[in-house]
Amino acid sequence: MANRIGAVVMMKNESDIVESFGRHILQIADFLIIADHMSTDRTREIVQKMIDEGLPIHLKLIDQIDVFHEHVFNSLINQAFELGADIVLPVDADEFFVKLDGDAKDVRRIFQNLDPHESYSIPWCNFKFVEPDSDRDKFLFARQLSFEKVNDLYKVIVGRDSYIQNDFFVLRGNHHIAKKDQ
Repeated sequence: MANRIGAVVMMKNESDIVESFGRHILQIADFLIIADHMSTDRTREIVQKMIDEGLPIHLKLIDQIDVFHEHVFNSLINQAFELGADIVLPVDADEFFVKLDGDAKDVRRIFQNLDPHESYSIPWCNFKFVEPDSDRDKFLFARQLSFEKVNDLYKVIVGRDSYIQNDFFVLRGNHHIAKKDQ
């Protein structure tokens, strides 16, 4: 039987991307939990409209200033397991899963076949935009975009049994996982 996939995200003022992100991640995940941290733009309104549309999104409002990011993410991960997830994808609102030779349905099948007794680290590269020197007077969208690799990190994918049995805690946003006592 295929794994039930949950995705969790913490965001603030992401009205420009939240709908695209939500619709994309729900092609991969069975449900999405969004923790909105005091957005002052239309993020909450847009999320609520997607919920009203019937999309499987759960909205958690965080209205306190002194929030520790890791505690929120781990709370969301636990909530996802309570909602029946076998695998949880802790992500950022500007991250989209792609398979270079396929589509989101292929990515979903990969996650559905992961072992819930394991947690995973997948390569994640950070890039920055490099301004081309040769055509500074051209309109931005006409430019050939280029990016420079800044660093290599990892993103975690959390298996239910691995997380619970090993007493894991997701750290550094959603880039590392360790036992709570380490």
